[in-house]
Amino acid sequence: MSKSYRFKAGDPWRVVPFMLLGAVLQGGLAIGVSAADSLFISNIGSDQLPVIYACMPLLMVAYISAYTRILNRWGIDRLFVATIGVLVVGGFGFAYLLRAEAPSDSIYYIAMFYGSLWYIALYSLLWNFIDGFFDLSEAKRLFGLIAGGSAVGAIVGGFLVSTLSGIMGVAWLFGVWATSVLMALPIVWWIVRNVPRVVGDDGGEPADGNVSLKDTLRHVLGSRYVTILTLVIFMVSVAATLCEFRYYTIFEEHYPDEQALAGLFGQLYAGVNLFNLVVTLFLFRVMVRWIGVRNVAIIQPVVFLLVFGFMILNGGFAAALFGFVAFQGVMTSIEYNNQNLLFNVLPERGKEATRTFVEGICDPVATACAGIFLIGAQHLFSDTGLSGVGFGVSLVCLILVLVLRVEFVKSMILNVRRSWLDFSRTERLQSLVRPTDLAFLRGRADDVQAAERERLAAMERLWHLDPVDTVGRLLDFFPHMSPALHDDAVELLDRILLSDNPKVIDRCLTWAEVNGAGCDPLVLEYFGRQRLVPIEVGRARVRSADP
Repeated sequence: MSKSYRFKAGDPWRVVPFMLLGAVLQGGLAIGVSAADSLFISNIGSDQLPVIYACMPLLMVAYISAYTRILNRWGIDRLFVATIGVLVVGGFGFAYLLRAEAPSDSIYYIAMFYGSLWYIALYSLLWNFIDGFFDLSEAKRLFGLIAGGSAVGAIVGGFLVSTLSGIMGVAWLFGVWATSVLMALPIVWWIVRNVPRVVGDDGGEPADGNVSLKDTLRHVLGSRYVTILTLVIFMVSVAATLCEFRYYTIFEEHYPDEQALAGLFGQLYAGVNLFNLVVTLFLFRVMVRWIGVRNVAIIQPVVFLLVFGFMILNGGFAAALFGFVAFQGVMTSIEYNNQNLLFNVLPERGKEATRTFVEGICDPVATACAGIFLIGAQHLFSDTGLSGVGFGVSLVCLILVLVLRVEFVKSMILNVRRSWLDFSRTERLQSLVRPTDLAFLRGRADDVQAAERERLAAMERLWHLDPVDTVGRLLDFFPHMSPALHDDAVELLDRILLSDNPKVIDRCLTWAEVNGAGCDPLVLEYFGRQRLVPIEVGRARVRSADP
């Protein structure tokens, strides 16, 4: 595994805390969602699930509004801690209310809304928090391990549901959920204090107060990539909701008792998350490396096509199990993990708020559309007819993903160009770098005794902090470096000049006027292509005895 993930020296102490965090949160979520689902289906009925689906956007609009305001005011770290507090109080509160003599139907509805809310919101919040500690290259390498930790937690949570539901009753599982979430608090505190963030991330500080819901909508509609990604997530969510409704209906027919149903859900969650563990640890990275992020996105629509095709041909318990694995297995271990990588190439401005909007609003709106359809359709369509609708939705989703494949590359290239042209980036980086670190980099870049690659690496880091000074160092270094480094050095010079910083261009022109007549031929050739060589210098070099 160490070879597969290409571990670096500092990786374990950075990754393990996030694996533990995902484990306790996902384990608790598996327990709480199993309890809410089994209580609702047994006491209210699966035929009322479309009401839950249809009302979710109202709940999520309120959540997103509060989330955006608190994020802007507190920052992601304090928001994460506050969410843990809410989950602890809510879990113990529902454990108390549901153990009453005869809970009213409204309590079951509220408990189902509560579980559905955090099933969506907690996942988005967790990965927004994690995103601040890993760049895209690290994400591709290490996110599978972090998701694997979440899968282990869900496996343990599933076994606890199967064991504890028969001992203490289903209602007390909400208290177990609260206890699991409480265990996340010291892990979060340790991460915030000890794990370094990606340079330029402001996760510990309040977010930009100007990122309002209106700005977020502008970001979504102003980027073709974000628009297509939103539509893909929408259609995947519609297909997933139809799939969930179908397998819940089948499970209710076979397990009418709440404890038996909770036990089934516990076993299913344990089994499907064992599948998730294997996929996230050993297969997901291989798929991303071999076929790429944009091609992995094709898998979920294809799996849903197979599920609904199976349900059309055979709508029995086996088809329900296949649907459960497609939703809770493939969607969790492949689709959601791949979405994390798709979100990594969102435009940087308003990235967190945009992601929260897409996940927090798009998912529930899609679920609501499916719910509104199901409220009437379950009485008009047969089970086979509903499966046929799901097949059609999955086909549309597959077409959208094929379009997304093209937009993914365009968005990634655009982000790189924006980072080159972001003049405010230097100021942000300088505020995060200590003077001693800057002095060390400059010393290493000028150290003639140091290895050439170390000197070039120091300059590569310096140009983000002081491009004007760095370009002069790099040009002076060219005559002394070995030919093996020429390509890397020219690439670095390209990146510096492509920033179109007027001060950098002026520094190059000044350097060429002073040193052009006797400078390294490679630099002179490069400057000639860029039209940075003064006419007098070029004429003198051409007329010299050794041009």
